[in-house]
Amino acid sequence: MCQRIKTREEIASQVYLNQADIKKLLDVSSSTAKRIYTYAKKIDEESLKYIIEPSKVRIVSVCKVTGLNIALLRKQALSI
Repeated sequence: MCQRIKTREEIASQVYLNQADIKKLLDVSSSTAKRIYTYAKKIDEESLKYIIEPSKVRIVSVCKVTGLNIALLRKQALSI
């Protein structure tokens, strides 16, 4: 069974992201996406009491790592 490919708009509307989502949303390489994911995971582990999605990180944490505003990120995802 094939999985449907998510669009950037769908990814930007999610609360939790995995490495592939980060790669597609930010249009970065796999190694850069992995590095962003690792830093965001550390932020989540420090700030959250419970981790709901163990294999994903919050989009808010990704925005903190990259220095992007979440509203701007979602707006850019709609325009491209």
